[in-house]
Amino acid sequence: MVDTVIASHFDATRRRGDQLVRIEASGTKAYRYLVARNAENEGFFLVWDGADKNTDFTEAAYEVCVDEASRAGLRPAPYHVYARLYRYQTEGVKFYQIPDRILADFGLDLKSEPFVDDDNELA
Repeated sequence: MVDTVIASHFDATRRRGDQLVRIEASGTKAYRYLVARNAENEGFFLVWDGADKNTDFTEAAYEVCVDEASRAGLRPAPYHVYARLYRYQTEGVKFYQIPDRILADFGLDLKSEPFVDDDNELA
């Protein structure tokens, strides 16, 4: 999923060079959501704990993103967040919704979601 986010991100203001640089966890620097940074030293976060776990951007996920950006020495805002749903909205966050098709490819069973009607169609 991390590779998908990094490869698919496009910034129209940057036409040359790497769009995103992957941040690898090393030693004591393990990150839950922080996956990359751009040339402006802004953090990119993927809220994804697997198909059977949280994929929504919540206040708790926001607090983790703020902490991880600080520990990594990144700019405090904006935070670029990829997640399924934007449940906690705040200034300083640029949100990118992960398309349902990509989530299905990674094992999220969309048919079991509460907003799906009896005909397995999105409501």
